[in-house]
Amino acid sequence: SCLVPNADGSPVRAYVSDRCPETIGRSCLLLHPYVEGVTDGTMFTPGEHMDTWILGHWDGLREAVDHWLARPDARREVAEAGRDHVLATATYTVRCRQMVAMLAEEGMLS
Repeated sequence: SCLVPNADGSPVRAYVSDRCPETIGRSCLLLHPYVEGVTDGTMFTPGEHMDTWILGHWDGLREAVDHWLARPDARREVAEAGRDHVLATATYTVRCRQMVAMLAEEGMLS
C-alpha cells in the first residue's frame, strides 16, 4: 500500500489514487483510510460521500463495516451522494477541464 509510513517512519500525507473516485462514482460506499487532503473533506467528506478509518486501526475498520452494514438505507444515501459528488467534481473530464482552465488563467495556452 502507498499508505505505509515513509522510510523515516512519518505518515504518508499526500497519497491519492483514482480508486477513490472510481469506486465512489459507481455508487459504492467506500471505506478508505483517513488521508489528510483527500478523505478529510478536502476531496471527499466522511459520512457524506464515503467513510474513513485510521490506517492500521483494525478495530476501527471493523466498527465502520459493522456500522454501515447495519444501516442499509443510510449506506445507499451516502453511496448515491458520493456518486453525484464524483460526477460533478472528480471525473477525468471535469478534472481535465479544470486543468485547461487553470493553464489558460496562467497564460500558458495560446
